Amino acid sequence: MAKATKVKLDKLSIKELKDVLQEAEKQIETRKKTELKTIRKQVKELIKDNGYTPADIFPALKSTTKVETKKVAPKYRNPKNADQTWTGRGRKPKWVEEHLNKGKKLTSLIIK
Repeated sequence: MAKATKVKLDKLSIKELKDVLQEAEKQIETRKKTELKTIRKQVKELIKDNGYTPADIFPALKSTTKVETKKVAPKYRNPKNADQTWTGRGRKPKWVEEHLNKGKKLTSLIIK
């Protein structure tokens, strides 16, 4: 490890100290990224060279299969545009908000 250059911090102003700190933090982040990239490459090569896959070494990687979600049938329809529907879940679409802001009821949009 190379010997760090000594900086006489006691001679610097607060602004200069903050600048040094900010630059040091940038350097730390840059070096972390570089080191992580190198380490990942070495680990991948080590795994491959020994005839394994990443999932063999890290079993949690096997469980990243996509969970199947069920589609929910729409419950509400825009009377002005039949292509616009809403299940009643999540954030209300703009057309539902506009309908309600006009003093109308949500029940008037229910698909029958």
